Amino acid sequence: MSTTPVRKPIEIKISTVVAVAAILNDTSMPALQEAMAQLTGGAADYFDDEFAILDIGQLTQDHPPIDWPALIALFKSHRLTPVAVRNAPPALEAEIISHGLSLDVVAKPRPPRPRRRLPSPRPPPRRRRSSSSRRAAP
Repeated sequence: MSTTPVRKPIEIKISTVVAVAAILNDTSMPALQEAMAQLTGGAADYFDDEFAILDIGQLTQDHPPIDWPALIALFKSHRLTPVAVRNAPPALEAEIISHGLSLDVVAKPRPPRPRRRLPSPRPPPRRRRSSSSRRAAP
């Protein structure tokens, strides 16, 4: 019988991953290209291959269509890897997923639960003196 531990082909563990949040206020590629150039000062190594979450919650309802391939390429050219989109309207979800991005769903805070009131402690019952326990004065 072998005493060698058996290795599983895969193990899944919980991990915390740090990502850069990019809050988009515009979808114009020239404006985004200029903003990224100013942000990085033109340094090719300003970012170090970090993951990026694209937050589109600040865009107006009537924003122009997002050019996902160009947007992803822009971020990758600055060594950021877009992995998810936050605050996406349901109408864009299928399109976002089709470009290999995940949907980052921000959990809404739970409303506070009402505290259950415990009954207030009652004082111990007073013992009544029975008439037989009362002594007559001598």
